[in-house]
Amino acid sequence: MDTKTIFRLIILILIYLISCRKIEVEEQNRPLFSYDKLIENPPNIFAVLFSFQSIGSKTADIIFPDTSVWFIEKLGDPSYMLQLMDYSSDRIIEGADTLFAHGGYHYQIVVSSTFVFDPINYLVGFKKLPDSLWHSSSKQVIVEP
Repeated sequence: MDTKTIFRLIILILIYLISCRKIEVEEQNRPLFSYDKLIENPPNIFAVLFSFQSIGSKTADIIFPDTSVWFIEKLGDPSYMLQLMDYSSDRIIEGADTLFAHGGYHYQIVVSSTFVFDPINYLVGFKKLPDSLWHSSSKQVIVEP
């Protein structure tokens, strides 16, 4: 084999190993909610469990109790698509993001799979951030470098 072929093989092996890594869940004892029931007034730290048996999308409905900022993160295979939809817009969450959530409004979290080889349970984590990280009049999240 020439050096280009060996280099390509090494790169392919590294890509495969990186894509197969498991993400550690920071708080193993966070409450779990099923995607198929309305989640109202969740605790400050929780996760939503999405069960996949085949290709498709699953939607969780969440109503937060008060206006606050939430950290949202994928706790599973990064190849699954995570989408956040609210009363006026929607956006794709690549790995993690923050949400300025208005209390009492309806939000949808959509997880989509384009392939499922085995049945899988997929987790999306939520953590309420301290009020000191956002300014309520400007609705801006303060991110420090």
